[in-house]
Amino acid sequence: MGYFDALAASSFKDLENGKRAFYPWGRFGKGYELQTEEQYEAIKRTIIRGYVTIVPLAILAGALRLWIVIAVVVPIALVAYVLVLRRLTRGLPTTREKLTFKDTSETQARRQSPVLLWSMLILSLLFVAGGIALIAMTEELLIGLLCTGFFGACAALYVWMLLLRRRVLREADPEKTRVFD
Repeated sequence: MGYFDALAASSFKDLENGKRAFYPWGRFGKGYELQTEEQYEAIKRTIIRGYVTIVPLAILAGALRLWIVIAVVVPIALVAYVLVLRRLTRGLPTTREKLTFKDTSETQARRQSPVLLWSMLILSLLFVAGGIALIAMTEELLIGLLCTGFFGACAALYVWMLLLRRRVLREADPEKTRVFD
């Protein structure tokens, strides 16, 4: 299961009536009750394609300081993504069930690769160390503080996801108590 697949999975919830709902805006919007497995697969593919396009583009543009790309191309890609999702959800009934933070967190914890979570934790800690080094060895105080704060928060998130993953897997199968399962 890939990183973007796990991210996309957190936009869906199994409903009490046995159907599945799609929440285009996550916890902040209404959900649409999907009628078929084909609808689920089509929407999930669209979300993954959107993530695979927008996220690397935004990261690359930011890293290369291509501000015009961030200011123009990324919003255009986001608008196109929203229009496609609107087309895919047109005519679907809405659901009264809400998507909760617990729903999305547990889905992420269950579906994200433990190797990826550990790798991102280690990488975040390396960036924290880099931020501290910037503060200590250069005059880049603001960048060092921002780097340390942002990646420190990322590290805390990855620790929390690993612990949540362990709890969710243990509840599903008490024999699975290892983080790498």
